[in-house]
Amino acid sequence: MPYIALLFYQNIDPGITQTKLLRNREKDAAGFEHVQKFDRYQFATNISNSQISNTTLYVINAAERLPKSAYVLRFFTYPDWTLAYQVFTGN
Repeated sequence: MPYIALLFYQNIDPGITQTKLLRNREKDAAGFEHVQKFDRYQFATNISNSQISNTTLYVINAAERLPKSAYVLRFFTYPDWTLAYQVFTGN
């Protein structure tokens, strides 16, 4: 779950986190609720070109298709160097 790494490595106050996280409130098979948005970061799937905003930072995993109009700002890899996540915005 990339939002956990984001919160940890950005040293974000847990008190702020609890008030700003937007969860989908639907539990998956393991019982977890997934985070949709935090501050200007959106953790999304199946993003189309028409949905991209220049003010939002989108985080998607490697299995997701990168929209054509996306401008990749950063990518993260696993220790074996395979792609894990990408961070992008509109261009």
